[in-house]
Amino acid sequence: MICHDAGRSKTERTSARPRYGKLLVMMATPDASPRAPRLPPACFALFLAVFFCAFAQISMGLVPFEFGPGFEVTNVARHLAVTGELSDPFSIPTGSTAHVAPVYTAVMALVFKIFGYTYSAALVMAVFNAALLATVSALLPVLSQRVFAHPAPGIAGGILLILAGKLNPTSEAAFSAVLLLSTTLILMSRGKLASGFSAAASILTTPVSVLPVVVIGMHRGRRWFAGTGALALILCIPWIARNYLVLGAPYFIRDNFGLELFLSNQDRAAPEMAANYAIRFHPTGNPDEAAQVAALGEGPYNGAKLRMALGWIRSHPWSFVSLSAARVFRYWFPSRDWVAYGYWLINLLAIVGVWLARRNSTALLLVRSAVFYSLPYAVIQASPKYGYPLLWVSALLAGYAIRTILSGLGVSATTGRDLAHEGASIADRPLRMTAIARPDRTKYAPA
Repeated sequence: MICHDAGRSKTERTSARPRYGKLLVMMATPDASPRAPRLPPACFALFLAVFFCAFAQISMGLVPFEFGPGFEVTNVARHLAVTGELSDPFSIPTGSTAHVAPVYTAVMALVFKIFGYTYSAALVMAVFNAALLATVSALLPVLSQRVFAHPAPGIAGGILLILAGKLNPTSEAAFSAVLLLSTTLILMSRGKLASGFSAAASILTTPVSVLPVVVIGMHRGRRWFAGTGALALILCIPWIARNYLVLGAPYFIRDNFGLELFLSNQDRAAPEMAANYAIRFHPTGNPDEAAQVAALGEGPYNGAKLRMALGWIRSHPWSFVSLSAARVFRYWFPSRDWVAYGYWLINLLAIVGVWLARRNSTALLLVRSAVFYSLPYAVIQASPKYGYPLLWVSALLAGYAIRTILSGLGVSATTGRDLAHEGASIADRPLRMTAIARPDRTKYAPA
């Protein structure tokens, strides 16, 4: 809008100017309220809070400080640090492996290379995982600003994650959560190069990450995602080629699907890993099974387990359906371990948040990505560590529900409906130049 005052005298133009000094125009973001929480302090405070809470789990006895033999990632990382080969994930030497994904294993191997297989290495990995849990919470207000045009839902969600984030250096869950959250932010706002590299890192850490990456990436358009997806695939090809050369088949990142399907679908199987009797047949804790892996090779062993699992599913269709339904429920609402209370609270509030944000296309995009991520776990035994990499989606929506409820009680000046409409299409909002009228001149600023 341009102010037309050419026909007025200089005195009239001067007297018509408002007497309020310089006009501060804040149009770079949808929410320009000076009362909105500042992101850097909120993120830093969340990081510190979650970091110290994660370490408090050890002193409170909530998590045992377990690290060493008996964990596949630890075993493979130790061999990688010593021999330079990814091998022997189980209780006895079994040869080359693709049982674990390479990225987190390589990080742990680097720690072993520097500190040795010592208590110091275990402490470093514990500090690293506490920092990962803290980073998930710290990044959530950034995503919240993107989705809801306000960091408050992310702050509330980051606090809720304290109840569900378990310190577990032997699992890549926290590392995968950081990568997926970072990848989501990059896919929403950055170019193909950064998106492709970030997507590849997520997939090479947790192969199931390919599902939410596709869902979110396609939102930018098919042509845009074709380039990004191609780059991510190219970056994954060396590992797939390595699997073909070493194991005899081009496994997509990991080769353990047959074993996991067998352990999850048989007469003695239970929906949750902690209650599953069949887990006793896992090669990690069963020397006889490990001996079979050594004799047959990892690929043929997993292929045999896959055929056994599919045979049982065909002959027990209703038992498979019943187990799958129970696994779907326990994925979102686990019953084992203390973190189950956090999962229940977060996901119940998230259901409310989904309803309240039903007009927000970006929030619904995140919901779809979380649902797609959960699909493979309908046929695999449930465990809280499997759901944690995308639990931040539920936490964000739970925080949005809390924010909206508090707004309804008059705690905040910004209502939940305002947040829903402000964030409805923020991921798609282009950078454009808008004319800003001033009495004496015309200025342009990004909006």
